[in-house]
Amino acid sequence: MARVSVTEHDAGLGGAATDRLLTAFEVAELLSVPIGWVREHTRSGNLPSVELGRYRRYDRADVLGWVEEQKSGGGPTRFRRHVPRVRR
Repeated sequence: MARVSVTEHDAGLGGAATDRLLTAFEVAELLSVPIGWVREHTRSGNLPSVELGRYRRYDRADVLGWVEEQKSGGGPTRFRRHVPRVRR
């Protein structure tokens, strides 16, 4: 069976795929990170997941909500002006 990307799969079902749970592979593809990163953050409890027996699945809305919470910055940046020391 050929692997289908998350975006291709969603497009093929007219958005109905957003209701199903994602695998770690699909989350890795969605976030453009290695699958090991997804598994590591799942084990540490940082990335929201659903435990189904020995399997872990991910709700797309929860993952995207988690990404929104991770965003930082965006405000005005205040740089400290460099003042050289004078040696005496």
